[in-house]
Amino acid sequence: MAYTQTDLTNVEKAIASGTLMVTIGGKQITYRSVQQLERALAIIRRDLNSQAAKSGGGSSDYALADFR
Repeated sequence: MAYTQTDLTNVEKAIASGTLMVTIGGKQITYRSVQQLERALAIIRRDLNSQAAKSGGGSSDYALADFR
């Protein structure tokens, strides 16, 4: 599944508010614990970073200089 920035934001908001229900990919998901939400967050971040690398874009966490 290709995740979106909105999915990432939804999970981050759920963790911040202590809510276990979140919408990801248009589907409502209820997690059993905050630990499961944190795991989903890590998976989504990894997927978004992979998407950015494949498209030639950078990660939102850092940027690399290009000296040509």
